[in-house]
Amino acid sequence: MTGAMEKRMTGISQLLSSLASNGDGSAVVVPPDWLQGRTTFGGLTAALSLAAAYRKLGALPPLRSAQFAFTGPVEGEVQLSTDVLRQGRSSAYVGVDASAGGKHAARSLLLFSAGRPSAHRHVPGDMPSVPPPDACPDFFDSPHAPQFAAHFEARLAHGSSLVSGASEPSYHVWVRHRDDDAADAPPATRLVALADALPPPVLALANEPAPVSTMTWSVDIVVPDDAGTGLLDGRGWHLLGSAAEAIADGYSAQAMHIWRPDGTRILSGHQVVAAFF
Repeated sequence: MTGAMEKRMTGISQLLSSLASNGDGSAVVVPPDWLQGRTTFGGLTAALSLAAAYRKLGALPPLRSAQFAFTGPVEGEVQLSTDVLRQGRSSAYVGVDASAGGKHAARSLLLFSAGRPSAHRHVPGDMPSVPPPDACPDFFDSPHAPQFAAHFEARLAHGSSLVSGASEPSYHVWVRHRDDDAADAPPATRLVALADALPPPVLALANEPAPVSTMTWSVDIVVPDDAGTGLLDGRGWHLLGSAAEAIADGYSAQAMHIWRPDGTRILSGHQVVAAFF
């Protein structure tokens, strides 16, 4: 990446810190380098929604689960309104609505919940055996990479390349933020952005560029960071796996997982994507 390109980019740490109070909610201006087609990269919209909840409500229990519905384009100045839907002794359900250009653009349902003593524990499955990042080719070294991809480093560890006419819509990719300063980021916000960094694997089947649009995304934190050890800070390399489970009628349902380099799976997710090809 050239120095001129770097100067035009706004790192995620700077963008999260620029979230400002606006009446009862928050507002932020998303620069063009975070666009994905005509809308903001969905992972960033999700991360900003999570950051808006922290900004309004302050200390919250650890994030356990989240659902995001992307209802319209997000571009330019984004307004975020936050409401506590229900709060008990250990859990809080929080809703965040994002709007842009006076129109509704995204709705988030966030579940924050503290840990409790339990006699049972089941550890998620092992990380796939793949080469380390420095032994893998650049996943985004392609004319088909989305604009926001410049904010991430990505190495294809296994599976299909983008827009390659592949027979299998799946891949495992090492990914990390180019902006690795997580000191002031609200909990899990950078991880949520990282979790959506891979384009939908249905694109691997395409022989030429084609539009796709994420409609819904659910995220579950499978090893919550109750102790505040930085397990979910989104720093450094993470292995992201994404595979289409079903493709029909112009839609793709895909499963997603994230592992830390030590093999710990920390997040699982599911998306429904509209594919226009």
